[in-house]
Amino acid sequence: MFPTPLRTFRRLLAAATLGPTATAFAQINIATSFSGDGSVFSVSNTDLFQTKLSSLTAGGTGTFYTNTGDINRLANGVFGAAGTAGWGESVSPGDGTTITFGLNLAASPVGYTLTKIATYAGWDSGRDGQEYTISFSTASAPATFATLIAVPYYNPSNTPANAHTMVSITDFGGVLASNVAAVRFSFSDKGTFYREIDAFGQATVPEPSTYGAFAGLGVLSFAAYRRRLRRRDGRSLPS
Repeated sequence: MFPTPLRTFRRLLAAATLGPTATAFAQINIATSFSGDGSVFSVSNTDLFQTKLSSLTAGGTGTFYTNTGDINRLANGVFGAAGTAGWGESVSPGDGTTITFGLNLAASPVGYTLTKIATYAGWDSGRDGQEYTISFSTASAPATFATLIAVPYYNPSNTPANAHTMVSITDFGGVLASNVAAVRFSFSDKGTFYREIDAFGQATVPEPSTYGAFAGLGVLSFAAYRRRLRRRDGRSLPS
């Protein structure tokens, strides 16, 4: 058994799970759309917030309107019925409210690569406008958040009753951010009833050079351990 180099390699591997520095790109594209009476959006039930979510928490200085503070509704893969009939799937964060989606770092220690975020809202023509700021943290500093983008107020005029809106955020280069540990939404006070928030992407793959470096360090650690054994026992070990 060779416990010393094994422990050393495990420490090095643990350090590697912090991952490389996160990357956020500037060529962000915001697409919007709305639907009218009786028409609803299809939301995902296989995105990262459905399959890799480890925590979902509310914070900040704001409160929720009425009794729609069950934030789990935002990640259940259900849009709900059209208009005001979709009360059971609605969440209405007030000004200063934050909602944070924590991703499962046990499944991907270096975090996740985000390629798209989509938010859905729906109630009537007065409570379907969207405005918020998105920030994210990384696997190397899960409690430290950096702003990704501030989405300006989107509330199309002359929308009918039972209206719904969708905001889609992508990057022209394909990646919004990498090594992501958590995504936070900070809301403005628009009285909006949000229905669902989807985040698309995959586990971040560590750089090949990282693997090579740690493999080399593991070999060096093992060689050093063999030299210590030779000095201690006064004999040579077989190659």
